[in-house]
Amino acid sequence: MSTRQSTVPASDTLPAPMALKQRYQAWISSYMTRLAYENKTAEWVVIVLFFSGLLLWDAIPVDWAIARWSLIFHLLAGLIVFPLTTGLFWVAHRRLMLTSDKGVLRKTGAFLDAIIGTCFVSGLVLTFLGETGNLPSNLTADAHWLSGLILGPLMLVHAWRYSVLRFKK
Repeated sequence: MSTRQSTVPASDTLPAPMALKQRYQAWISSYMTRLAYENKTAEWVVIVLFFSGLLLWDAIPVDWAIARWSLIFHLLAGLIVFPLTTGLFWVAHRRLMLTSDKGVLRKTGAFLDAIIGTCFVSGLVLTFLGETGNLPSNLTADAHWLSGLILGPLMLVHAWRYSVLRFKK
């Protein structure tokens, strides 16, 4: 047995999987921090879902050939693209909402949380159960389109400073 001290610092002696895990966690953390401030993709997805959803609204007469493709696009974008873009942005953005000194942004952010949750959950229910014409189905469909109609303008108010719809001079 040797009593000689090791010259390798303790941080360099981590087993390879542990060092890889730490590197991976650091990358995820920096990605989520960067994502919390980058809303352009998330906003475009919500805008596209808003307009494709308008084409599905009974109040706007649209030919079935157009509505059918709009429905397919709306379903795929809502089930796949929305969670991977806007959902990740929302998760990253939560920390900002909880620590912000700006009361208006905190309030509109909290309201957006409820609206986005209502819209997403009602969309999932409509996707898997459909709009069958009974009372629960009609209430779910009404909650979905009403929350979608509120979501668009509220999101613009909340993020107007960084909005993709705000043209640069």
